[in-house]
Amino acid sequence: MAKRVKTFEQQIRDMDEQNIRSTQAEELDMEVKLKEFQAEIDSANVVFQRLRNEEDTLIDQINQAKDETNKIAHEIEEYDKRDRDIRSVSFNFIKATRAPIGPIGAHVTLVDGDKWGTAIECAIGKVLNAFIVTDHKDSLLFRASAREANYKHLQIIIYEFSRPRLHIPDHMLSQTHHPTTISVLRSDNPTVLNVLIDVGNAERQVLVKDYDAGKTVAFDQWISNLKEVYTSDGYKMFSRGSVQTILPPMKNTRGGCLSGS
Repeated sequence: MAKRVKTFEQQIRDMDEQNIRSTQAEELDMEVKLKEFQAEIDSANVVFQRLRNEEDTLIDQINQAKDETNKIAHEIEEYDKRDRDIRSVSFNFIKATRAPIGPIGAHVTLVDGDKWGTAIECAIGKVLNAFIVTDHKDSLLFRASAREANYKHLQIIIYEFSRPRLHIPDHMLSQTHHPTTISVLRSDNPTVLNVLIDVGNAERQVLVKDYDAGKTVAFDQWISNLKEVYTSDGYKMFSRGSVQTILPPMKNTRGGCLSGS
């Protein structure tokens, strides 16, 4: 009887060990499956985040395209309006003695590309934006027509169109090896060149590379026929008697109003 009891006890221990091994195997198998599931979830999250980022990028691109389309549509509308205004001004100028010239900057090109663009804009920017008419009557007519087209702050220069091209003697030019405003500008219209000289004093404005060179030319060399010095980055320097003046570049300088040659 005792032997049978021991046998039963051994069988019970064997069954317990087998159950323990089975449970451990199941737990191990479950851990493996859980790790596989977690890896799949992580991979899906990566794909989801990538798609989300791509969606955000696409939405931004669509919004930018919409903004650009609206901007272009607005520009087209503005150009159409300006074209109608210009046609109105042109129609009214049938009564004028001579058609106006301008803006002056549209009739001028800049030598050496845009090297001196900022300096030129600071020196004669207002003149480049102006229109030229041949007499007072045309000035009144042009201003009235411009007012009708909502151009209320138009700069008009009266200059005789029939006047021949001005030729300045060498001794009346600025005596320096640096270029002047007039020397870096080209125009096929003699009236435009005359206005740049008579109104803009372009032959007496000297252009230099940088600030130090500007101070030397403006204040140390006593150059004859020199009115002002402009640096390539827009500083303006001049002296009146014993007073030396340096003005910083204008904040609203556009620098690209002229085409380069």
